[in-house]
Formats: sequence, C-alpha cells, structure tokens
Amino acid sequence: MTVGTSSKLMNLSGWRVGWIYGPKVIIDACNTFHSYASFSTPTPLQAGVADALNDICDHAKPGEGVTPDENAAILASNANLLASALTSAGLTVYPAQGGFFLVASVKDIKSVSGDAIQYCKKLAREGAKVSAVPMTPFYNPTRTNNPTDLVRFAICKKRETIEEAAKRIRENPL
Repeated sequence: MTVGTSSKLMNLSGWRVGWIYGPKVIIDACNTFHSYASFSTPTPLQAGVADALNDICDHAKPGEGVTPDENAAILASNANLLASALTSAGLTVYPAQGGFFLVASVKDIKSVSGDAIQYCKKLAREGAKVSAVPMTPFYNPTRTNNPTDLVRFAICKKRETIEEAAKRIRENPL
C-alpha cells in the first residue's frame, strides 16, 4: 500500500489532499473510514493535485524527481538560511525540527514592543515586504498566558524566494 500527500510531496502546505494506492480490500476499507473522518477537501485543490500527479507521471524519467530525503534537505537548508537572516535582524529563532514553518520570537524587537501582530504588519507593509504569520490566533483566547511574541515563516518555498526574503530581512530589519 502507498500513502501520499500533496503537502509533503509538492510542498503544498494546507492543501490537505492525499491518496492511497493498494489492494482493493484495503482501499475499500480506507474509503469507508475516509467518508466518516474527513470532509470538505476543496474540489479545485483535488483537481490541481491530480493534474500535478499526472504531469509528474507523464514527464518523469526513472530516477528523476526529488526524493523525500532530498525535499527534507531543501527545507532544512531554507530554514537555516532564513534563520540566519532573522537572527541578524534581532529575532530569536527556534530550531526547526521538521515541517513547513520556522518559528521566531519578536520579543526583543523594540519597534513593535515585542508584539507579533504588529511585527507581521510592519514587516509586510513598511519593512522587508515579507509576509509572516503571527502565532497569536492559534492559541486558546480564553487563556491569559498565551505568548504574543511568536511569528512563523513558511520555508516550503522555492530557494530563490527564501533567498530574496532573507536578503530583504537583512537589509530592512525592524
């Protein structure tokens, strides 16, 4: 049986489109489970992943393509490059241990008083013109001790995109 996901294979963070290939008896059981376990995978995303998989199958030659290990190395390299730029801009970067995002603290960024939301707004509008996401909305709003200084940056981008973002962050620190 083979299980795949566009999020990992194609760096399509958030698309939530996957597939299973294998013996009919297993696939039938998976289909039954799936009908009760997930809902609302957007049809356009499914069509996009299907087209991408068809394109890979139509054009790939044996031994070509990026393996999972190579993809992990690319993401790690992107994380290291971006982490270096963020550190030089005064952020505290938490080491990435996998995944698509690099998390950093803006606690020591005085121009935004350590506020993640303000940092993300200023970074995109006035600073490096780079987008980041404040972690604040991901926390339980009924708790009073949630961190307000954490931001995340996507590292599942083309190398050129990460290089440009790192350059801009170094040249335009907040």
